[in-house]
Amino acid sequence: MMYEEEDLSKITEVRPLIIQNDHFTFGNVEAWMNILASYALVHPEHKVTLYYDGLPIHNLISLYKRIGSLDITKFEMQVAMPDREKKNLSKLRRLLMEGASSNFGPFINKERNRVLMLF
Repeated sequence: MMYEEEDLSKITEVRPLIIQNDHFTFGNVEAWMNILASYALVHPEHKVTLYYDGLPIHNLISLYKRIGSLDITKFEMQVAMPDREKKNLSKLRRLLMEGASSNFGPFINKERNRVLMLF
């Protein structure tokens, strides 16, 4: 989805995603994909950008190739949105951190072709 610059008048600061899981796995990436899909369903006008080591992650699937060599302290998040819509930002951050934990199971157990209703 393409965003026009004037559509996104508010950009949050880049905030670290605090991950307390030494074994970041494929399941964590899948959980993130499902969490972000759920957020996008409720807030389609928002643009969520995840960063790794200061660089934007354009495709979460690309993390699969780096699973063994990821430094979990280098993940960050930023959201661009219309000025009036700040709802669910802290919940999104909290769910992303939980999805990156060893407790990612609830975020990957869903019906096929369905989006989790988290927001």
